[in-house]
Amino acid sequence: MVKSREYSLFDNPSQEESNTAVTVGAFHPYEDTILVTAGRKHIHFWRFNHNKLFRDKRSGVFDEERPEFVTCLEFSPTGDVLTGDSSGNISVWEKDHDSAFRLRYRIQRAHEKSVFALRMLEDGTLLSGGGIDRRLLAWDSLHGYVSAKVERLFPEYAGGIRTIALVNPGSADGQMLIGTTKNHIMAGSLQTKFVYVTQGHSEDLWAMDVHPEGPVFVTAGYDQNIFLWRTDSHKMIWKASAEKPCSCSVFHPSGNMIAIGTTVGRLIVLSSNDGMHIASVQVSRDQINVVRFSPDGSYLAVGCQDCRIYIYTVMDEGQVYRKQGILQGHPENVTHIDWSNDGQYLQSVSAAYDLLFWSVDEMAQEGAASLRDVTWKTQTCILGYTVAGIWPTNDRFAKIQSVDRSRQSKLAISGDQNGQLSLYTYPCSSYKFQPNESKAQSSHIGTAFIH
Repeated sequence: MVKSREYSLFDNPSQEESNTAVTVGAFHPYEDTILVTAGRKHIHFWRFNHNKLFRDKRSGVFDEERPEFVTCLEFSPTGDVLTGDSSGNISVWEKDHDSAFRLRYRIQRAHEKSVFALRMLEDGTLLSGGGIDRRLLAWDSLHGYVSAKVERLFPEYAGGIRTIALVNPGSADGQMLIGTTKNHIMAGSLQTKFVYVTQGHSEDLWAMDVHPEGPVFVTAGYDQNIFLWRTDSHKMIWKASAEKPCSCSVFHPSGNMIAIGTTVGRLIVLSSNDGMHIASVQVSRDQINVVRFSPDGSYLAVGCQDCRIYIYTVMDEGQVYRKQGILQGHPENVTHIDWSNDGQYLQSVSAAYDLLFWSVDEMAQEGAASLRDVTWKTQTCILGYTVAGIWPTNDRFAKIQSVDRSRQSKLAISGDQNGQLSLYTYPCSSYKFQPNESKAQSSHIGTAFIH
C-alpha cells in the first residue's frame, strides 16, 4: 500500500496471470495526482482525474531495451523521477512541456547488476546502493548526474545495500541508515565510518536457547553465524562463526557453555563468555536436530536425522565428550528431547509424531505407564498428557512445531508451521483450553521463555 496526502492505493492482486509484476510504487511528492509504479520491464505513470485512475501512456517509454526489472524509485528536488534497475543502470525521467515524463539521462552500469536503493540528499547528491557489488555511490544531480567521486565499499559479511534511510531528513549532516541484504543495519555518512547498529541472520534460523539464569539467549542459523544476545538491552554480546550451517543449540546448566548442532552431524561447543571454541564431536553423518544437557550437566543427549539419540558423558568441564550409548526406536528423525529432573530418563518425539520414553542407565526404551509420575526438567516435546491441549481439534492441517514451559511451570507456549503463537496455562491437558493467540511469523516458528 502507498499513500499520498489525499489518496491511498491498495495492492489488489488480479485473478488472471500477469508477467508485469510490480516491485515498487510511490505517489509523486510534489504532484499529488501522479502515481508512479514500476516492476518487470516497465515503469508506469498514473494520473487521478475525477477520482479515477488513468495511465499516462506517453510517459515511461524506454528508448532502448527495457530492463528485466525496475528495482527502486526516488524523486529529485526538481520533480524528476529516478529509477534503478536490475542491469545496474540509473535512469532519470524528466517532465517535458507536455507534462509527459520522458527519459532524460541514463547512467549506464552504475552498479554491477541490480541497483537496490536510491536516496536524494538535501544538497542534490543522489546516493545509490548496489545489491551485488556492495557499493554506495554518490552522483551530482545539479551537474547532469555525474559521479561525485565518493564511494563506500561494504564488507562481504555485511551484504549488499538493500535500502537507504536518512536519520535526519531535511538536515545537511548526511547521516543515514543502511539496511543490507544480510539483515544488518549500519549507520554512518559519506564523511564518516559506517558502524553496525544491529546484526541479524540472513538464512533460516532454527537454533535458539535461553541462558539458565541471566537475560541472555543464543541464536544460530544456516548462515553459519552464532550470536549471543542480551534481552534487556537488545544488544549483541558476541558473534562466532561455524564451519557448517547450524540446526540446534542448548546452554549447559552452568551457563558457561553452549552446544551447537550442525547439518552435517558435527557438534561444536563454545564458551558462553566469549564464543571461543571448546570442543567438537562428530556425532553422525546426518543432521543434528536437537541437543539437551542433563539437569546436572553430566550427560548430553543428541537427536539426529538418522532416527537415533546419542548419549555422551561430559568430562573435563565440557572439553571431552565420551559416547555412552545409542537409543534407537523412532521410525523417523528425532525432533524433541526432554530430561527428567533426576537425569535418569528421557522423553523424545520424532517427525512421525510418536512419543517414546527411555532409561539412560539401561540404555533402553521404557513403557509410558511406568514413568507416569516422573517430573520433567523441561517440556519441549510437543506430545504428552500435560500439553495435549495445544493441539487444535478444529484444524486438521495445523502442525505444532515447538512448545516450551515457563520456569515456574505456570504457562506453556506453542508455535506451529503457519507462524501462529499460542499461550496456555500449564498444564494444558484438555482440548477445551482457550489460548491467547498471535500471528507472529509467516511460517515455522520456534518458542522459548526468557524467564
